[in-house]
Amino acid sequence: LTEEDYNNHGMAQLAVEQGPVYNINIDIFNQVQHTITGWPGGKPGADDSQRPERAEPARKRSIVFSPHPDDDVISMGGTFIRLVDQGHDVHVAYQTSGNTAVWDDDVLRFVEFAIDFKQSVGEDTT
Repeated sequence: LTEEDYNNHGMAQLAVEQGPVYNINIDIFNQVQHTITGWPGGKPGADDSQRPERAEPARKRSIVFSPHPDDDVISMGGTFIRLVDQGHDVHVAYQTSGNTAVWDDDVLRFVEFAIDFKQSVGEDTT
């Protein structure tokens, strides 16, 4: 952000008290960068006290909001797979009915497959 940005958005006093704005920007960047991770579910076997990764991450429950069927896979399929492979409980919430993108027969076939698969590995399907 520039000094003008601080002035135009009600942060002029911050710039006066903590400035120069370049130093404020660098300080905030340094704080925020340590909250970003390429391992949203944790990185098994690696511990980094400077970032959110933990050697033994707790199992998490995640929900992926997908505007359309298949956007979840297209946009974040790698993350989705990583979370599932790590044993996290991952769900998808489609934000459209999908009525024009997925035929009823395909949906029913997939639901039947999912039920059969869960039963084959001994999971409850009720």
